[in-house]
Amino acid sequence: MPKSVSGYTLTHTAGRLRADAAILGSCLILSSLARLALFVEQGLTARETALSLLRHVRIEGSLLLAAFGFLAALRFAAGRFQSHGLARRFAGALAFTVLAIPLATALLYVVDLPVYRGFRLHLDQRFLWYAGELGQIGDMLWKEAHFHPTEWTLLGLWLVTIGLAPLAAPLQSRLAARIGERRLARAFAGAGAAIVAYLAVAHALHVADIVRTPKAFIHLSDNLLIRFVRVAHQTRDLRNYPTPEPGDRDKVLSWLGVESVQVAGEGILHTPAGVASRIRGRYKTYNLVFLILEGVRAREIGALWDRSGPSPTPFLDQLAQRGVLFSRFYASSVQTIRGLVSSFCSTPDFHGERLLKIAPHTRLTCLPELLIARGYDTAFVYGGDISYDNMYAFFSRQGIRRFSGYESFPRSAPRFSWGVHDEATLGAFAGVLDGLNEPFVGITLTLSNHSPYEAPAPFRVDAESIEERYRSTVRYTDDTLRRFFERVRERPFFRHTLFAIFADHGMSFDAEGAGVLAGLGEENMRIPFLLYAGDESLQATPDDTLGGQIDIAPTLADLLGLETDTPWWGRSLLTSASDRFAYFSTPFGEAPIALVEADRKLTYTFGTDEYRTTFTGGFSEEPVTDAEEAIAPMRDRLWTIYRLSNYLLATNRLTEP
Repeated sequence: MPKSVSGYTLTHTAGRLRADAAILGSCLILSSLARLALFVEQGLTARETALSLLRHVRIEGSLLLAAFGFLAALRFAAGRFQSHGLARRFAGALAFTVLAIPLATALLYVVDLPVYRGFRLHLDQRFLWYAGELGQIGDMLWKEAHFHPTEWTLLGLWLVTIGLAPLAAPLQSRLAARIGERRLARAFAGAGAAIVAYLAVAHALHVADIVRTPKAFIHLSDNLLIRFVRVAHQTRDLRNYPTPEPGDRDKVLSWLGVESVQVAGEGILHTPAGVASRIRGRYKTYNLVFLILEGVRAREIGALWDRSGPSPTPFLDQLAQRGVLFSRFYASSVQTIRGLVSSFCSTPDFHGERLLKIAPHTRLTCLPELLIARGYDTAFVYGGDISYDNMYAFFSRQGIRRFSGYESFPRSAPRFSWGVHDEATLGAFAGVLDGLNEPFVGITLTLSNHSPYEAPAPFRVDAESIEERYRSTVRYTDDTLRRFFERVRERPFFRHTLFAIFADHGMSFDAEGAGVLAGLGEENMRIPFLLYAGDESLQATPDDTLGGQIDIAPTLADLLGLETDTPWWGRSLLTSASDRFAYFSTPFGEAPIALVEADRKLTYTFGTDEYRTTFTGGFSEEPVTDAEEAIAPMRDRLWTIYRLSNYLLATNRLTEP
């Protein structure tokens, strides 16, 4: 006779636990199969798929093992409180909830695959934001998501699991009666020991950094439910926005050259007036190509300063002699998606979690959508995961419909941990441009100059210095640009195409050589911005006009002759407007914000509540001590921009009339 615990048999409890283990194991198998299908859909190589799947199993298996431990405690508690009806029912209800969560999460994994295929989004809170705008979630899934036989099969397996879940305990009892209680117990114990051993080894390899999941796909192997909760938590930044002070809006409009009486409401929606350059509209019929360089800081551009050794960018140096290179140009922040928002939509960076990551419903007015309204064809090509940081959603909301991402490249394309190397990306981009109808706007973002800075041969260097490896990938990217221009120079569209070449952000390194995102020094924020016309009609000169990424869209709109209401914060760099400034920020570290005017930079650090004034004449900074009355106007402008921009972005009022 089996031993009894308060009238409840250990045999019965063990049977319920075996049933629970079978259900949780089915959830792990379902989620792993769904993720495997997604990795194949993404075009991952066999190695990348294996590493990503191992990470998923490690994370998901650990969570399910913890759930099983909690269930074991509940089952034994239910046995001990067998005579206490209320306590037993509570323990049973809690156990049911613990089982329901993995089953629901397994369904999320199954549905996530067609959602990604249809929207390039994943099933976290960002998808629900889009669903709130586009209609009911079910209607979206039915009309837009692409269910293939793989998903229908997985969905069928999930339904079978749900159907068998209530029968798991009786079925295992019959199995125990047929093959023997002890034999069944040993089988489950052996399987459990194997799983625990795998998780222990997997965690050890992870801690020792021996097995590395490709960084571009780490987010794909995360637990979906945890991702959902994490994104919901990140929205706290939207609730902690600053409140503008009276007069903030009028100050910003006056800096933009707009009378406040022309603009009603809380936003800054306006038509740029009286700021046209002398060449406004000269390129009205031209195509527009954006070449966005990952992490290239201005000090690497030989044309911008004298260096003792050879320049890492000989091709860009030559191109600068036939175009306009802005020598005092700043990024808005230190992450790619932040730079994209500022560059295309002329808005300061949101000082918190990435805005397009936590609030993709934010209404912005961006240059591509204005060009699409004028009949431009469009395309975006990227060597990584185009859903990363909501890039796909960002560009698709502007009307771009032609995308090429990591999955579009052949498996033979040279790759590294973040995606496809630049030679393949720019080669594919040149081919995509050939297929566009004129006029068109083509956008590409390079990737090779991202850590761990592993350039292909012959540019690769095996130096211990991370900065030396960084410089080698800059050389490689510059050479791929040379090859790209050699190819497109022979195309019919080349002579009537404008090329805008700029970086998403800069890069700095600490004394140990590690990359630093927390500061707002010149190396992090100072980036190149080069305008080049295929017919070389732009005046070839270095331009020391102070500007930032918020000025890119207005500058190009000026050249293309666009006149429309926009809530843009920037101004054309080709005008003679005075009183220019560059504003930028980072939420990392001590979360500083900064403003550059003339040759002065004013930085405020939230973490230490300190101001710092520096001289920015070169690529290094020198602390200066200015009188309070000299700094007061800069301090006022810094806080005005910070308060009003973050308020309008957080409350989604940027485009309000």
